[in-house]
Amino acid sequence: MLVEEGKPGHEFFLIVNGNASVKRGKKEIAKLGPGQYFGELALLDRGPRSASVVAKNDMKCSSSASASSRASSTRCRRWPTSS
Repeated sequence: MLVEEGKPGHEFFLIVNGNASVKRGKKEIAKLGPGQYFGELALLDRGPRSASVVAKNDMKCSSSASASSRASSTRCRRWPTSS
């Protein structure tokens, strides 16, 4: 899981390679791939995450902790989920 619904967020991610699933509860509400992004609301309101994002395979992302900070390249990994 890359970000977890309900948890505080402090950065956003731009997907460079790989694919992810966006979920609210157990329901998939979107699929994301290269060139798409998630977590942008964390930069604006610092509120809890509105959805979870789960990597479907190994991913490479760029991330930024604030609108004024420099983006950095990060390797996102697919983590096992508990059932």
